[in-house]
Amino acid sequence: MGAIRPLPQETEDALRSKFGTTANSRWVLRVAAREGWREANRAYLAAMRERGAEEMAALMEAAGIGGPVSLDDACLLLETALSLWASGTTVKRHTPHRTGGTVLEIRVVNCPVYAELQRTGWHGVTACGNWHRRRGWYDALGIIAEDTLLREKKWGYGACVARVRLRVPLNAVEPSL
Repeated sequence: MGAIRPLPQETEDALRSKFGTTANSRWVLRVAAREGWREANRAYLAAMRERGAEEMAALMEAAGIGGPVSLDDACLLLETALSLWASGTTVKRHTPHRTGGTVLEIRVVNCPVYAELQRTGWHGVTACGNWHRRRGWYDALGIIAEDTLLREKKWGYGACVARVRLRVPLNAVEPSL
């Protein structure tokens, strides 16, 4: 079992307040007008990855967890991050015996990032920022993640579904208790 205890409600509220469920994206439209959608997408996705790393670093600090993290702690932190910034997300955890590591299946029905993209008129022009946001989370955790998008809401599915295979890097030292 991981070493993470539930966060106090005021800590969760502070993290939600600091980062919100979506980032201000109006600047992306200005970049697109100036430099085109390719550059706007590149800058947006890089900003989402950086934001994800900042979110996870703040969450780890709030939970009193430093790196490197165990797979169990990484899963708990990822589940907490999803509950903070993508409410209504369901996560199923599997531990395949033959391949090792851990597999998460993440299902997002009411994605705030998707809703924001639709509201601002991007309408499928950009890649999903949540995938890059999660890449930032993995960066901050120091874990290897193979994050595969299985279904995407913007392409007509009722939800976004991703399968994430997690493992600790070979050169990482497993934390001791």
